[in-house]
Amino acid sequence: MKSLIRLTFGKPFFILSLCWALFMACALNTSAQPKPQTPLNQNNPATAPATSQAPTQPAPARPIIGNPAGTAAGFQQLAKDRLASDFIQDRFYRFKEADGLWQPYSIFVPRNYDKSKKWPLIVNLHGLNITAVQQIRFEGVAELAEKYGYIVVCPTGYSVRSFWGMPNIGRGLIEGEPGFENEKSLKLTVQELAYADTMNVFNLVKKEFNIDDTRIFLTGHSMGGAGAYFYAAKHPEIWAGVAPIAGGGIDDRYAPGEKVKNLSFLVLQGEKDMIIPAAASRASVAKMKELGIKHSYIEVPGADHEVWIRHTPANWVKVFEFFNSLSKETPKP
Repeated sequence: MKSLIRLTFGKPFFILSLCWALFMACALNTSAQPKPQTPLNQNNPATAPATSQAPTQPAPARPIIGNPAGTAAGFQQLAKDRLASDFIQDRFYRFKEADGLWQPYSIFVPRNYDKSKKWPLIVNLHGLNITAVQQIRFEGVAELAEKYGYIVVCPTGYSVRSFWGMPNIGRGLIEGEPGFENEKSLKLTVQELAYADTMNVFNLVKKEFNIDDTRIFLTGHSMGGAGAYFYAAKHPEIWAGVAPIAGGGIDDRYAPGEKVKNLSFLVLQGEKDMIIPAAASRASVAKMKELGIKHSYIEVPGADHEVWIRHTPANWVKVFEFFNSLSKETPKP
């Protein structure tokens, strides 16, 4: 065979064939060798022999299903550590008088609300072009409401420029706002829509929460301050106290003094207000004195129209402390 290969293909091919034969012989010899056995280790489940006895090692712990111990308490602490304003709710409801328009309002309910007891309510009215979302977030409002135990609601009054339904003033929606295209087809005027929205929200809150009817209060800033006078005169039977802020004053056109003479007022005003001059609040306070209306007047030295009430919780303290002293069942200061 070797001679035949050498004669047929020559010496070089013979050498190559011989090398290949040697390689294959070595490979076959290696594969035929028995594999070394892994030493038995009684502590290694992978190498220990199978027996009918139970394993000596404890079974691994089963995964915990649900919250690990302490998790619930941790979340409760996290909720306590958050600011009260984190719990403000910005809501919508179907405003049927505006053809089912989704109408916004904002509300704060203390974290310790308990429906088994009655809670005081503050209706807080926003200023011109200020939304309910912004009004309820004036610094200190939610924190003080939580501290003293008040529910606070901020309606919209249909539009942020409606002047709360006061007669012969205010505007409705503008182009781009939901409901604008449909406004002209509505049966109610802008003023009627503003009043309907405000009272709808008020009634929604009274229906949902356990409200103390003897401790319902009214406040508002700027246009909302004027709105506070307006609703005080329109529904004097509702309010235990009223706190208009930079809102002008009682006026025979929308808030006749005779209609509010049995209410108690806290009037707040910035001395340097260039939008609602302090002179307007001073004149209203003088009229209150003349009519015998119980009131307190605070004029903040050097204060402008908005910053002193929007960004200064200390001035909201005055409002809450005033409300704290009042109910329909106690003598007014």
